[in-house]
Order: sequence, then structure tokens, then C-alpha cells
Amino acid sequence: MPSHRPLKVAEAIREVVAHSILFELSDPRIKNVTVLRVEVPGDLRTAKVFVSVMGPPKTQSLSLRGLQSARGFLQSKVAARLQMKTVPILSFELDDSLRKAQEMAALFARAEAELGLGTRTAAEPPPTAPLDHPPSSHDEPDQSDQETTDTADSPATNQDDPPPCGSPSHPNAADQPPPR
Repeated sequence: MPSHRPLKVAEAIREVVAHSILFELSDPRIKNVTVLRVEVPGDLRTAKVFVSVMGPPKTQSLSLRGLQSARGFLQSKVAARLQMKTVPILSFELDDSLRKAQEMAALFARAEAELGLGTRTAAEPPPTAPLDHPPSSHDEPDQSDQETTDTADSPATNQDDPPPCGSPSHPNAADQPPPR
């Protein structure tokens, strides 16, 4: 059965490294860095820290070099938090999945524009197909068919309320035996 320990160690490393980069590092080379995930093998000796750096490739490589030079500091922070016999050796890798996702979104937007589909927001419903037949009187109830009587001796009923369970007009009335 696989152990969950590497997953727990990876998550703890991700939290410590992300917090340390954000609040404790003062290296001017490290800008716009987001720790995306950490991979730790079963032996817990190494940890690959995948980061995303927003900006041009020059800024990305500069930030990655800054992280490599701050590796000892970050590893000491991880050691203080994890309290393990041996602390995993950190290595940093650039993860460009966010950039690829942005490129894909731009490609989809361009394809939609070329096809004339336009873009819909999540709140907009999808376009509906036209009706095969014209609306009939059976599709929508006529206001004249509904009676509204306000008398003192009849209780007020709401048309939207379902009929009582014992009522023959209840949807499940055919499934149930008659009451005794």
C-alpha cells in the first residue's frame, strides 16, 4: 500500500517555501514567483519545487537563478518546520503550464472570433433551438382559466403548492394503495 507521507511532506514544503518567498526573501531577482506544486519521491531525499514566474523569459530565468541561490535559506526553513532526520534537497524548476493555458485560451478566443461565435459569459444561457411547432394553448395556461375566489369560508390555497399526499391528484397517488 503506498504511503501518504511523501504527499504530506510535499504539501508542507510547498507551504513553507511559498511563505518564505513571499515574506522572508529580500532578493530583488525573485519577483512574481508562485509555487505551484512540489514532488517528493518515496525516499524523501529530494524535492522538486515547481514554480511559475510571470514575465518575459529573461525575468523567469533571473528569478530561477535567485531561487537556486536562496536554496540553502529555504532548505533551513523547511528543516525547522518538518523536523525530519534528513531534510529533502530542494531543486527548482520552471513550470510553464500557466503560460500554456493562457496561450490555449487565446487560441480558443481567436477561433471563436473567426467562426463568428463570439464569447459568452457563464451567466448567459446557450442559444436555444427554434420551436418545431407554434405555441398552443396547452403550452401555457391562460389567465382566464384560473379562478380566484376570496371567500371567508374557503381557505386560501396557493396554485404552486403540491396537493396533499392523501389526495387523488398527488403525483404518487397511483403508486400508493388507497388509505384505510
